[in-house]
Amino acid sequence: MKSIEPFLEKIRSLDDLQAVHDALGVELNGLGFDRFAYHVLRPPSGIELGRSVLSSYPWDWLVRYKEEDYFNTDPVLGTAVDRLFPFRWDEQFPDDERSPQERQFFGEAGDFGIRDGITIPIHGPAGGIATLNLSSELSDADLRELWARRQHDLQLIAYYAHDAILRCVYASAGTRRIRLTPRERECLLWTARGKTTWEVSQVLTITENTARFHLRNAMTKLDVFSKHHAVVKAILLGIIVP
Repeated sequence: MKSIEPFLEKIRSLDDLQAVHDALGVELNGLGFDRFAYHVLRPPSGIELGRSVLSSYPWDWLVRYKEEDYFNTDPVLGTAVDRLFPFRWDEQFPDDERSPQERQFFGEAGDFGIRDGITIPIHGPAGGIATLNLSSELSDADLRELWARRQHDLQLIAYYAHDAILRCVYASAGTRRIRLTPRERECLLWTARGKTTWEVSQVLTITENTARFHLRNAMTKLDVFSKHHAVVKAILLGIIVP
């Protein structure tokens, strides 16, 4: 059985959100999970954060999720708030017992490849609550078997990842309020959607130098050294919602 100790050791030393995202994705993929989404449901007391997410879910599903305001109606997140222990989606929401709203939600998620998985509630310090949601294309039987073997390992992975994210973002977020201009947010948002600096300038009808200027300002305010790191940190702080 693959040991998670190298991952736990590695993530304890990471101080970059993109590195946490990448390491988490590689580890979970190696265990049989194709996609993951880390959500902040309630930030630690005294820290001003918006709706925050670190995700490898398909971009189109994230757009749909935002359009339908699923953050407020997602049955998985709603259940996680009141749960201490992890749960499988098929166990918590059996097909023949789903409400019309749950059928719609899971049906739409399935259209984007998010069909079955596991949610791990994370009750952190200062009253904070987050979740790590794991999606898999394994068969129902294989997913249940994987969960039976790896439940405790996955809980450790979730809590170590949460601790790394707290270390990278939340500790400094509570000491100051980061304020980006509308144009800086727009440039980060289009960067999050995979646009190059030149493409951002074309979308916003500005020069490439102007787009680069706004991205550099955003990087300075967010105290990071790359535009991609700025995107991840802005998402986690709720400054932009892709």
